[in-house]
Amino acid sequence: MIIGSRPRLRQIALEIWKPLTILFAWDVAVTAFHFYTPFKEPPLPMTIFGTALGLFLGFRTNAAYARWWEARTLWGALINASRNLARATKSFVGQKSDVADIIERQVAFAHAMRCRLRNQDASDDVLRLVGEATADFVKGRTNWPNALAEDASRLVAKARAEGQIDAVQQAVLERILIDIANAQGGMERIKNTPLPNGFTFLPNLFTRLFCVLLPIALVESLQISLLLARR
Repeated sequence: MIIGSRPRLRQIALEIWKPLTILFAWDVAVTAFHFYTPFKEPPLPMTIFGTALGLFLGFRTNAAYARWWEARTLWGALINASRNLARATKSFVGQKSDVADIIERQVAFAHAMRCRLRNQDASDDVLRLVGEATADFVKGRTNWPNALAEDASRLVAKARAEGQIDAVQQAVLERILIDIANAQGGMERIKNTPLPNGFTFLPNLFTRLFCVLLPIALVESLQISLLLARR
């Protein structure tokens, strides 16, 4: 079920008044050019550009929604895997200090991943959650979320070496960490792979051409309607 909040008219007006003002000025200029110059355009381009614009905008909208939905699904998978890691760690690992260390690294991973996707600095969150020593280790790496996941895997291996968990429990925790890494890779792929240039250039081109032809077509339609009314 999709439930959207209803924006207020004042909010809509504040967001769209600038582009509408520019478009209105452009339409007035094109209409004046049509009335006071002998230039007459053929009606066919209007139909061609309108059809092409509809097709390209439809493709672009579908592609953008598919990317958004995949990203949302991957982030949801990351949240679920993080909860599973915390629950399994509490159940398997005996020492509370080691449990806290693994969970804190996963929390720091989520913050670092959020900042990486938004091109923001996660230094404060990482330092607050994992301490100075681990923060220095993370800052020395290019991919901070991957470094935090690697450190969490090291703590799982340490718990196995100390006899706190057995091989099966270690495999369960590592499988959850693999799910987290897969979600991370998918989100980074979406971030680093923009839509093809054709999805941007062609819709912008046909939109501008359509904006040029639309007022002219409206003026001609008005003239035809007036002629028919006089008859």
